[in-house]
Amino acid sequence: MRRTLILLVAVAALGTPAVGQHSRHQSIAYSPISDYWGVANGLGNLVAADAAAMGFCNRPDCRIVANATNACAAFATTADRRYAGGLGLNHAQAQANAVAGCNAAFGVPCVARGSIC
Repeated sequence: MRRTLILLVAVAALGTPAVGQHSRHQSIAYSPISDYWGVANGLGNLVAADAAAMGFCNRPDCRIVANATNACAAFATTADRRYAGGLGLNHAQAQANAVAGCNAAFGVPCVARGSIC
């Protein structure tokens, strides 16, 4: 079954860090076969965050389902483990965006599974 990744991005709403502040990068990796997932938070770049999340997920089919810079990332799944990611300014907004994207993509109810800020 083909898996689809959807990221809802509201770039203008997320903003950028103030001068002198460092960007914070988060990532979530998910294994639809085993239903495992891993997260990484506060790393220096998205490549490092993605690699760390993949390592924490630690399954052959893990894939990045959401990542963010200076924002929150979340993912939602269907009962049969199709998934979508979402971004937001806080956990609730990121989860709501992930659920909305998942519902729209697959036409079935989705549940927020995790988020990281």
